[in-house]
Amino acid sequence: MNRAYSRLWILVLTVFLWGGLWQGRALSQPDELPCDFEVEIAEPDFCVIRGMVYDIDVALIPIEGACTGSVALHVEGFPAGMTQKLASSSLGFTSHTFSTTVRIDTAKMTLKKRQSYPLTFSASQNGVTRTTEAMMTVDLPDFDFAIQSNPAQLQVTQGASAIAEVEVTLLGAACADPPVVVLSLAPPSSPLSLNVTHEFTSDTLVPPDKAKVTFHASSAPELGSFNATLIGCCTDAGEEKTTEINLQIIPSTPVSPDAPVKDGEGALKEGAPSYENLVEDGEKVRVDKLDKIMTDLKLPEAVQEEAKKNVDEDASRGYRKASEGEVDILKPYKSTPLPMDMVIGMLSFEPASLTATPFDELGLEGAYATGRHVNGKWTAVVRVFTMEDETTLTLSEDHLPTSGGSEHVIAEEGVELHINDFPTTLVVKQSESGKAISSLSWQTKTRAYTLRTTGNVKTNGKKDWFLGLAQSIPKD
Repeated sequence: MNRAYSRLWILVLTVFLWGGLWQGRALSQPDELPCDFEVEIAEPDFCVIRGMVYDIDVALIPIEGACTGSVALHVEGFPAGMTQKLASSSLGFTSHTFSTTVRIDTAKMTLKKRQSYPLTFSASQNGVTRTTEAMMTVDLPDFDFAIQSNPAQLQVTQGASAIAEVEVTLLGAACADPPVVVLSLAPPSSPLSLNVTHEFTSDTLVPPDKAKVTFHASSAPELGSFNATLIGCCTDAGEEKTTEINLQIIPSTPVSPDAPVKDGEGALKEGAPSYENLVEDGEKVRVDKLDKIMTDLKLPEAVQEEAKKNVDEDASRGYRKASEGEVDILKPYKSTPLPMDMVIGMLSFEPASLTATPFDELGLEGAYATGRHVNGKWTAVVRVFTMEDETTLTLSEDHLPTSGGSEHVIAEEGVELHINDFPTTLVVKQSESGKAISSLSWQTKTRAYTLRTTGNVKTNGKKDWFLGLAQSIPKD
């Protein structure tokens, strides 16, 4: 009996000890880690041809913890007109990986050119959200491109060059690499175009890409405008596109109203004052000081003689003899001026505002961007006006800081005529037929102005009005 009780106690004690050890092991084990996972796209950068259906494979990859149960999948970024359908919006983990498919349909899209869209795929479970990005490009079913010129209207000064930018835009390529587009100009269709040459920085482009075309006008072509047809041709795809560039050939005008003088028998000496700037109003020039002025400025002897001759001519007649061509220089400006708003965009500076000045009473025909072409912009502008009696008036404004023009050198003691406290010169040129042109030139700290009108303002009673116009231009 005692032996039986002993065996029973031994068995109870053994069970108790084993239970305690098992409970201790269970208590010492750490808690299970929460589920973490990644979202993976089979092709994170893919292309779809418009009108087709495409399947996107999405995979959930468990990376930590015990991943079980369902996961909510969501996709953002699809464009309007594209329909999408998830094989299952609520996923579950099986084994170590679970994948599904997002089907997109582009049949209802009205896409007109290749376009890319960023997509965001997100999956959420128990407060844990993981995302991944993809880039979807929707393309046209065939290769297509567009060609354009910027600007579409270009002014080319006689003997100078002007530049336009040609852009070839890719519209579609059926999700393939686009072929080469060759640039050219159509054969001349206007006599004017025979005097204009061109050159591309590159005549072969793979769209999307840009090139520049430079047009150069000969020194004495006929004035006017014509359309040049720019052609983009892709022989591989059998595609050809065209666009028009309106070229306007305008008279050459100096960047500054200062006429350069000859340095002895040689070339022009830039930045030097001309004799015109010394004698431009014979009534106002102090002839007795002319010799001293020219000596101080060290003008060449030939220029001094010409200056004295013009002083005598201005004093005796009130005008300077000129050829018919010299007095008819404003006529070409009335041919094809551009709207002032358009010209402002071509300039490197903001022209002086003529609002609330006597210029408001004149008819602004338009303007020309001229001067020097610096960094794609012009440094001067010529505004063209028509008065009630149908005579023409132009205002030339040159921005010296951007054109690189030098400060106007003029001895103030040589003239008594001023515009806004700046020395001013007035010249009237008249031909044997009686035609005349009047020019008023002055320079401020940053601008050089020349106001011209047909007729002799000294004899037709318009001199005070002419000077008043100049005086009304705001100071800079």
